[in-house]
Amino acid sequence: MGWVPHIKQFRRENPLAVKLLAYILLFSSIITLLSTVLQVYLDYRNDLSVIDDRIQQMETTSLDNLISDVWLINGKQIQAQLNDLYQLPDMHYLQLDTQLNERFSAGTTPHPDTPLISRSYPLEHITPEGERYALGTLQIHISLERVYHDLKEKILIILTTQGVKTFLVSIFILYIFWKLVTQHLGALSRYAGTLTLEQLNQPLKLQRQSGRPDELSQVVRAINDMRQSLMEDIDKRKQAELALAELNEQLE
Repeated sequence: MGWVPHIKQFRRENPLAVKLLAYILLFSSIITLLSTVLQVYLDYRNDLSVIDDRIQQMETTSLDNLISDVWLINGKQIQAQLNDLYQLPDMHYLQLDTQLNERFSAGTTPHPDTPLISRSYPLEHITPEGERYALGTLQIHISLERVYHDLKEKILIILTTQGVKTFLVSIFILYIFWKLVTQHLGALSRYAGTLTLEQLNQPLKLQRQSGRPDELSQVVRAINDMRQSLMEDIDKRKQAELALAELNEQLE
């Protein structure tokens, strides 16, 4: 692959930028993971709340009618009501067992591994005189497979979109860092590496737009001040050596 050598060369020439990119990716990944977990948890709680509201609505609107049909031993109406309840979203299985050993059901018997919310309702008929008669038990099983499937899709979408966004933002930050800092650090390094006594008359200049002074301009000024100080010291030393030589000639 032709781009692999370029990446290796970039890593050798810009180790600081590579470290910065690694830290940005690590921190962004942690934030993305935490935000994804929080978002998925909130969505999961919301889905459970919707299911719970649906169950409460069923308890309010359907149980009394079902109790009346069981009391009247109206098998056809009992089965029809169970079939209607089975049409509710996420309903997986309903089973009603009466005191007469009759069983009515709708849906398919759940597999042991199927994630479910199960509720059981004892059915009682209360006479006007307050007498209670046990009629049977209604069991409902609501599947969470759709909820889990939707959560998995949300996780995949969130991680994919956040991952792409994090990568693009990291590349942009890396480019800005290279543009503002790294390339000038390289220029500083090359200048210091080639600086000799014969080249002290060449000032350090960075190829950057002039603007408000910053840390780099302070470094450049400090290096140039040091260079100027060295040149002055060398000139003084040369003058002292010439004066010493002239004095020696006079003494001879």
